[in-house]
Amino acid sequence: MNLKEHILNTFPSNNLELLKKEGFPTTKNEEWKYTSMKEVLEHSFEIQPQNILNLNDFEPYFIEPKCENILIFVNGIFQKNCSRFNQKQIIVSDLSSKEFQDQKEHFSKYKNYNNDGFIALNQGFSQNGVFLQITQATKVSDPVYIYHFANCKNYNSLAIPHIAISLEENSDANFVETFIKIGENISLTDSIIEFVVHENATGKYYKVLDEGTNANHVGTTQINQIGKSEFSTATYILSGNIVRNNLNFVLLKDFSVSNLFGLTLLQDISHVDNHTVVDHAMPNCESSELYKAILDENSTSVFNGKIFVRQDAQKTNAYQSSKNILLSNSATAYSKPQLEIWADDVKCSHGHATGQLNKDHLFYLKARGIGEKVAMKMLTKAYAQDVLNAIDIEVLKLYLEEKIEKRFDS
Repeated sequence: MNLKEHILNTFPSNNLELLKKEGFPTTKNEEWKYTSMKEVLEHSFEIQPQNILNLNDFEPYFIEPKCENILIFVNGIFQKNCSRFNQKQIIVSDLSSKEFQDQKEHFSKYKNYNNDGFIALNQGFSQNGVFLQITQATKVSDPVYIYHFANCKNYNSLAIPHIAISLEENSDANFVETFIKIGENISLTDSIIEFVVHENATGKYYKVLDEGTNANHVGTTQINQIGKSEFSTATYILSGNIVRNNLNFVLLKDFSVSNLFGLTLLQDISHVDNHTVVDHAMPNCESSELYKAILDENSTSVFNGKIFVRQDAQKTNAYQSSKNILLSNSATAYSKPQLEIWADDVKCSHGHATGQLNKDHLFYLKARGIGEKVAMKMLTKAYAQDVLNAIDIEVLKLYLEEKIEKRFDS
């Protein structure tokens, strides 16, 4: 029994009607042309099992252990008793709460861009979701760390987390979402995280994926800027079996700013598919996008970036860049930049490049007594540095630099 049949037979619910209708995407779907989930979906998974890890299992993975804002999910379920947060700055409830219902109209707009079986599956279990409010005029002092643990010690694990976050007027907060697999069995995560950004709010969101070769991930991040605001994202993918990462921005108020950064660093047979959408719906907005991939061995990277400029979005300034470095002859990179512009007074550009490390730069370093392996490491780290510099949290930046350093030393 495949995953779809198992879910529909185990969880008969009107909430899963969309999954019955849509099904899971295949490579016949243009948006999934280079990414097949067929083999993953043939596995059997335990869906939201009840046996929970304890606090001792979590702490070794904390990036900043003394941070006051740590939210923990295990197999997609929020572990309130193990979490901690500043209750004056952050209000935590669920998606059935009055707090969420009051703002529900601003959420769940991701269907416009990624309407497929994974979105449908997550919607079917959305009653388990969590709603975070960053209170008005609040600058959250510590980052909000969101840790997702897949417990794969005894079975294949399926996690379906759903998080909705509202940055209220004049608020400011940083978020770090990390996915961790514990155990050797297979994991599949189908996650949605949504942000609604109100007037004069500022936010930064960092996503870190380094789960290992048996981990599979389909994630959708949706940012709706409903007030004049600035929001930045940075995605760092260091390992995984198959990773599909959807990132959608909608700029719904003039003079808003969006920034997107991404770094993919892969080896073995890892396959990562980054899909981004930046939808300029109002005038005088800016967006900037920079994605880089470093691919070794038999790894594959896919980048599909769309920029929409609606008819009313005059004076838009949008920039997109995708670059790939191939460290082996068997690595593969696909890039598909797209612009759809209905306004006539705009500045929009995109660029794409794929190649190997510069031989002249390698020769220059080797001529000065630096070994080839060390020279390649130096050049590759320099290539990735501008994406790492997008990190404002020093502890997180050092954490990722250390992981990358170990990767090149292996």
